[in-house]
Amino acid sequence: LYVSFDRGKSWELFQTGIPNVAIHDLVIQDEARDLLVGTHGRSIYKTDISVLQKIDNLILNSGLFIFDLPEVIFSDKWGNPQNTWEKPDTPGLDIIFYAGAGGEFACKVSTLDDVVVSETTINADKGLNVLSYDLAFSKMGKSAYLRKYKKELLEAKDGKTYLPKGIYQVEVSNSGLVEKKEFKIINKTNGE
Repeated sequence: LYVSFDRGKSWELFQTGIPNVAIHDLVIQDEARDLLVGTHGRSIYKTDISVLQKIDNLILNSGLFIFDLPEVIFSDKWGNPQNTWEKPDTPGLDIIFYAGAGGEFACKVSTLDDVVVSETTINADKGLNVLSYDLAFSKMGKSAYLRKYKKELLEAKDGKTYLPKGIYQVEVSNSGLVEKKEFKIINKTNGE
């Protein structure tokens, strides 16, 4: 399956997980914002296309654009399995961004007062990219956070220390282009 982002001028492969077989049916579920793909004798595949539906000329003409990030509901069970046979519940945040050109992008997560809690690089392609962040401190990020806030941070059984409730900022940058978006980690009950 190929998708054109700029009115037929170039085509991008859109095939993660779909076998190389004939596709007989495409259906968009408007309310769920899903694309259903029916293949010849293999299965039906579903993918979220809500981000694709938000792409416009302003985004396509920008060198870099981060899509809105959802709120994350905090849990003290992150990284701590309830039983020895269970896998730990680990959080995640998909940072979806559009890059006008491919290359190496620096990504960092920080508090609103610029304490960097985690950073990495990603080799991004021209077009849509996804950076999956596990909401955990890096070793240096945890040290910087503790110097600033003097709070107790508990390490989970999986060896990671996860971010506490609060507001954070994601920054993605490449060749002088910088884009930032905020996200919140909140309580389920009162939204704080």
